[in-house]
Amino acid sequence: MVSSTKAISDLRIHVSSHAEDARPIALLANLLVERAKLSRNEGISSSGASNDSCYEEAVSLAKASIKLAPEDAIGYGVLSTIPILQLRERMSFLRTAVDLEQESLKKRVDNVSSQVVIALSLVRLLIEPREEMARINDEFHAKTTMRQDLCVNKLTGLDERSIYEELKIALETSQSIIWKRRENRWQTRQTGQEANSQLANAFSSIPPTIQNLAIAHYRLGRFFRTMRQDGTTHHPTAKYHFSSVLELLNPPYMNASYKLQSQIELYDMTVKSKFWLATLEQDVPLVHSKTMQVDRCPKEYVTSLYSSFAANFDNQLVKKLKYKTPAKLRELLDSAQHVPGTRRRFSHGADLGCGTGLSGVAFRDLIEFDFVGVDLSSEMVDKAKERGCYDHVFVGDVESILTDPHCEGLDLIVACDVFVYIGNLLSVFESVANRLTPKHGLFVFSTELLVEEQDTVENRGFVLQSCARFAHKQSYVRNLADECGFVVRAMTVDVIRKNGGQDVSGI
Repeated sequence: MVSSTKAISDLRIHVSSHAEDARPIALLANLLVERAKLSRNEGISSSGASNDSCYEEAVSLAKASIKLAPEDAIGYGVLSTIPILQLRERMSFLRTAVDLEQESLKKRVDNVSSQVVIALSLVRLLIEPREEMARINDEFHAKTTMRQDLCVNKLTGLDERSIYEELKIALETSQSIIWKRRENRWQTRQTGQEANSQLANAFSSIPPTIQNLAIAHYRLGRFFRTMRQDGTTHHPTAKYHFSSVLELLNPPYMNASYKLQSQIELYDMTVKSKFWLATLEQDVPLVHSKTMQVDRCPKEYVTSLYSSFAANFDNQLVKKLKYKTPAKLRELLDSAQHVPGTRRRFSHGADLGCGTGLSGVAFRDLIEFDFVGVDLSSEMVDKAKERGCYDHVFVGDVESILTDPHCEGLDLIVACDVFVYIGNLLSVFESVANRLTPKHGLFVFSTELLVEEQDTVENRGFVLQSCARFAHKQSYVRNLADECGFVVRAMTVDVIRKNGGQDVSGI
């Protein structure tokens, strides 16, 4: 924010002495918009000025730049990003910016930066009106809005099919130029220290044009994957865009140890693209290769998923999806007691992926002392705290029980409907085995059932389904339990919830 304020101050000085220069005026307007959005996201004021006043000044400056240079796209582009303007008006400005950029490009057809700017703008024209319609509708109509086929958008009057045809041309042209010019530093095959240095700096060497092109493809992949009408009609399109992300960002050089924010974001984009590709049709050779194996859902996806409907989670899960897992797990635990009719009490327990505390309610009466809940979503953790069934609740992943001081000497660990987001359970089982008290500790969990007859990649015993949830074979769970030193006291197959009106079987 400090650097932004200084940049705005410096640009104001420049504009005051160059009042007829349209581009700096538009750049100043853009900086004001960015600062207002940043302060809104962080819940702070913009150096004493309200966000609306920043937006209003940005509108005035952008229009002034257009008046000085009506043939320049930048002023229209800035206006398209200012949220106090109506969506139709913003998209009209964006359409004008694209048209002007395309006209300008006729004189410099090999300018890849301009091609990518056009592509990103067309992505916005295609997706943002849908997202706006989804925001103003209820949950059912929001999903319907995002799933419907390409059409004339009701809010903007823009033809989505025509926009996408333009977009494909912009993407193909951009990539054609990029492949001709692309630097080969990180693709050169070398050995030793020089190669390691190349790998460590791979993402930092990717030009902004390629990064932005990857962003465009990723947004389009998510957009077309969401479309569910006409079966899997748009899955090939979604696959193409996710695959393009991986080609552009060169996944063999991914490294989870990146420090710069830009490197982390690019790495995360490749991980998510790989994940979404794997959720599509399972007969894609790319998905079945070793480099495309997916062991768990990205944390950001799971966090976003549950944070988005934390407020309505219980109603959605229990009433609409007939969620029964906590109750069924409790019944299974009670039935597996050493002496029928008796109820064993546990000293300390942990609930992995506790959500709003539905599973906490089912097991609370068995815990004499500390009962700890952990979940990736802070919104879910807040709801769990309100329910009051845990002594401690914190934000973290399932393996965070290894380090949290409240999770010493556990003799009961519960995981209800959590492993549907984790395919390879080895590290989880090892973590639980290290935390459970020897001999008498119990690990109670569920996952979705994968029938034994179904093939899996390299016989791994689990698959990532098209619904973005993992399913596991009973044999996989038994073998892993044996490998980690567990003894299986009880395992049953039962209906755990509904999905699309159909029963979902779980272990």
